[in-house]
Amino acid sequence: MHEQPPEPMEEYFPLSQVLAFTMNEFQRSWHGLEDLIAFLYGEDWDEHDDVLVWKVCRLALLDQHPDLEFEDVSELYFIDKEDWLYSVMEEWGAEAPVEPLTPSERQRLQALVKRTP
Repeated sequence: MHEQPPEPMEEYFPLSQVLAFTMNEFQRSWHGLEDLIAFLYGEDWDEHDDVLVWKVCRLALLDQHPDLEFEDVSELYFIDKEDWLYSVMEEWGAEAPVEPLTPSERQRLQALVKRTP
């Protein structure tokens, strides 16, 4: 009898944190996003790889939540960003489930990120 691999554990994170990635709002300061990054990407990343880590997390979250890919609303000056966020939260909820990357998924996304400009 073959044992099934364990299911990836899932945790819920604030929707605003997930949207920071899916809207592609690269943050110079990751304050408040550290737990999400550590859970999704893993703890073993170097701060010199911050752009790579950001892009991998973005792709992973878009794979998990393709319906949360939005244009960067910060450039749409006619929209109040806070009001927009509340409207999205009304539709999707205050939190979003996130599954951590497996080592093979992380490696695949890293290779993809390195190939694209």
